[in-house]
Amino acid sequence: MKQIYYNPQAECAPREQIEKLQAELLKSRLEFICRNGLPYAKKLRAAGIEPQDIRTIDDIKKLPFTDREDIGTPVLRGDVVRLHGTSGTSGKMLVIPCTARDLELFCEGLCRALTMLGCGKNSVVQNTFGYSMFVGGHGIQAAAEKLGAVVIPTSVGNTARQIEFMREFKTDILCGTPSYVLHIACEAEKLGLKREDFALKSCFIAGERPPEGTAEIIAAKLGADVYDVYGSAEMTNVFAPCSFNRGKHIPEDMIYAEIVNGDEPAGDNVLGELVITTLAKTGLPLIRYRTHDIAAIDSSPCPCGRTGKRLVKTEGRTDDVIFYKGCKIYPSQIEFAIKKYPALTGRYQIVAGDKLLVIAEARGGAAADGLSEILTSITGVNAQAVTADGLTADGGKIYPVCKK
Repeated sequence: MKQIYYNPQAECAPREQIEKLQAELLKSRLEFICRNGLPYAKKLRAAGIEPQDIRTIDDIKKLPFTDREDIGTPVLRGDVVRLHGTSGTSGKMLVIPCTARDLELFCEGLCRALTMLGCGKNSVVQNTFGYSMFVGGHGIQAAAEKLGAVVIPTSVGNTARQIEFMREFKTDILCGTPSYVLHIACEAEKLGLKREDFALKSCFIAGERPPEGTAEIIAAKLGADVYDVYGSAEMTNVFAPCSFNRGKHIPEDMIYAEIVNGDEPAGDNVLGELVITTLAKTGLPLIRYRTHDIAAIDSSPCPCGRTGKRLVKTEGRTDDVIFYKGCKIYPSQIEFAIKKYPALTGRYQIVAGDKLLVIAEARGGAAADGLSEILTSITGVNAQAVTADGLTADGGKIYPVCKK
């Protein structure tokens, strides 16, 4: 497949050029933070670090981390033009101030992402993302319009009308959260509609981590390629997969991404916590911001020709941690073990009793021989696994911990 780039100079730049630019941008952001007296300046002073100490991008390891608690109430400087916020999945909504420049950068990132999935002048983009504080809906509309596409801003809800518009206006790109796009696909199936009844080519899903197999189900029901995109209000940008689907491309001229275990850097393709630095944002520049998302980074070349590193193996969140008998257990560990069994659906429940009981949903009453031993080995606690048919009707999400 011929690759089409929105900004080939940035997307296909040599690594040496990318890393030189990143160092320059990082130093510039630190100077901006200190000049404007932003909260992170205090952390720099406490660590005895000056912006001029940054000579290469590897010097970023000298800088202190930032966490959600460090952000606080946003400062509404004169250049702030809009407020956005997190989707509220982890407690109180975090409000993010955006300048006109920030929104331009977001549009640039989304233009690159939409171009990867084939968006252009002849496209019809149906945008089911919400248009409230959530940044995704506004960003998709601006980027798709800049690419010359027709945008149908349906937002979320009124599924019957969504399906009607998809057929009437021959929507070829559908954007929304994984759960809602899957809901549309299931409702269309209930109406007796088949994939041939739609003109869909691509689905852009983001905003939540989909349960295992969601993308494949959507693709089968709607007959479209599904692109699972990573983004957040904090970084006001996205990491998106190309048609080769070997991870989500990081726009490294705008975002520096690293993986850490604790405070130490993790190696290539090693799971850890994703930490991001916004290299060009002005409304709320973030330095070494802990996302609490568990992932890995792959720096090997991609066949598409883009030279940026890619986010791979997104596996949950560090703040999903379960404390059991003095041990920390992450749901991603449970999922890792369950994925080894094709007969299991990926849905499960954890029951914390005398043993750590994992109830895994199975297809057709299948067993999962050896799963208890695997769980015991990777969690370090006495674990027992059992299987069950039809664990619950809830669309395949991770189930919470129950206590006996």
